[in-house]
Amino acid sequence: TLHRFFGIGIPKWPKDFSKMWGAKQRIQDVNVLIIDEISMCSGEMLDYIESLMREIRNSKLPFGGVQLIVSGDFLQLVCNYSNLSYL
Repeated sequence: TLHRFFGIGIPKWPKDFSKMWGAKQRIQDVNVLIIDEISMCSGEMLDYIESLMREIRNSKLPFGGVQLIVSGDFLQLVCNYSNLSYL
């Protein structure tokens, strides 16, 4: 899952995203990131991930220069915001 790839678990606070540094090598090595069921990701979560990917990869490009391929049905599932207390 996206959470496991970045090592963030289920983030409840913005500081939880700092756990991404534990996946630094994996984040630096990736060229293409495929995210299925994108509708399950909040915009805030993607913002935190994008920001830290730029920092970890030392790049000003969006998502640190990683190509994103996203898929999902926006009419099927909605993000469960009740578990995200940083919103």
